[in-house]
Amino acid sequence: MRLAWLVVATLAAVACRPAWATETDAYGEELFSRLPLSVSGAFSFEDATALRTSEVGESIRSWMTEQDALAETRRAWELLSKRLGVSGVEAFDGLLGGNTVIAFDQRDGEERIDWIVLAAVDTAMDVRLLQRTRAVPRKLAYGRAVLGLEEESFLLATLPPLRDGRSVVALAPAGAEWLLVRTLAVSAGKAEPVDADALRAAPTDAVVRGYWEPSGAMGLFGDIEAWFWGPTERMQRVAVWARTDAASIEIGLRPTDGNKVEELEPTAPAEGVLLDVVGPGTAIVSSVLERAGLTGLVPEGLLVTRRTGELVVRRGPDGIDLGARLPLQEPVAHAVGMVEPPMGEAGQVRVRSLSETRSSRAIFGPKPQLAWTLLTKDPGRAKLLVAVTAGPVRSVDEDQTTKSTAVHIVGQAIDRPSPKTPGVHGAARPHEIWGLLNAISPPDEASREASAGIASVLALLDQASWAVEVESGAVGGRIVLELREAAAR
Repeated sequence: MRLAWLVVATLAAVACRPAWATETDAYGEELFSRLPLSVSGAFSFEDATALRTSEVGESIRSWMTEQDALAETRRAWELLSKRLGVSGVEAFDGLLGGNTVIAFDQRDGEERIDWIVLAAVDTAMDVRLLQRTRAVPRKLAYGRAVLGLEEESFLLATLPPLRDGRSVVALAPAGAEWLLVRTLAVSAGKAEPVDADALRAAPTDAVVRGYWEPSGAMGLFGDIEAWFWGPTERMQRVAVWARTDAASIEIGLRPTDGNKVEELEPTAPAEGVLLDVVGPGTAIVSSVLERAGLTGLVPEGLLVTRRTGELVVRRGPDGIDLGARLPLQEPVAHAVGMVEPPMGEAGQVRVRSLSETRSSRAIFGPKPQLAWTLLTKDPGRAKLLVAVTAGPVRSVDEDQTTKSTAVHIVGQAIDRPSPKTPGVHGAARPHEIWGLLNAISPPDEASREASAGIASVLALLDQASWAVEVESGAVGGRIVLELREAAAR
């Protein structure tokens, strides 16, 4: 879910550089520097009005309408627009169309992630916001009034104006009052501001700039952190930037310390491939297999490690085929009640049934075939090879005997080398994956709501590819997202 949320946050922020940006503030550092040092993630974007009228903006609007995405946010925005006495478009352009910063943080000891938005607006919008929304004084903090909006479900405050004269408003949910107060403390000179140098890690043509401070599984993007760092590895702050071209978005990751990283080039998905990912084995299991309800692929007694693994999902002649190579903790033979030598070295493959779940039925049909084997000939490099296929037995050996397609896939993989590339690499066709997930009917309303965010974001994207590497705790790489054209819907 957090990966999907990151994509949404980035898409909502992508925009074009404004004509009024000055040479001295070309990176939008002045507004960014109003944030407190403690925030765990912050993104600066400008001229979202240009995004709204672009091809990217049209694709996003069509996606939101089709999937009823961010429904509560859109309804709240419509209500705010009515209170302001303007259309939704006018409210968007007046409040977020210029220079805007969004930041996220967690209060000490709390799991909930809070947010705050700082927006540079003209004086007329500032006055309209205060008067038309029936803002109610709530408290004073560092000499500035904190106002309650929408029955005090949101908090509003004003900060000192920017050098060009524009007003600055701060908006946060009521539960994030602590974050708003810390932000007011920065403007009063009572707290240290965020280091805006992180914005300069982005290339000059980036249209979104920001950073993310990793803090473990309970942090801002905990699921993503599992792909980059192990439990004992030192995590480093990551600079995040984005740029757009027609209906595509490129997201870049770089160290914030200014160190150069290799310019990686992601590869688009091959024909018929829905998902092709190389990365830490444990992350593949927790972030892909578990989320798809396919944890039964790993035989009981085997433990997957963080060494490099791979997963490929493709459309076969009779349905979906899945193949995986996962690194294992040793010894493995005893764990599954085997005697040496392990199967893979002897060319043997075992067949067993796949635990039937709602997901397995939706992805592989009613009669999936599962085959697996072990490779242990390289000390300390034990691997599990597993394949699941849908449809009838089709594979034919050299002696013209038929056997399970899943067995054939595993047999071919025995002699194929393991991936050597470090980091996280891969490609996907998210819209087609969404089609599979959409066929899964969650058992209750709560489960449907929990899965809606992931499914709807996948529906927005036609193709995705990524190449990210980690060296000495520093992350660098690129993610390329191809949006589905509104006309193709």
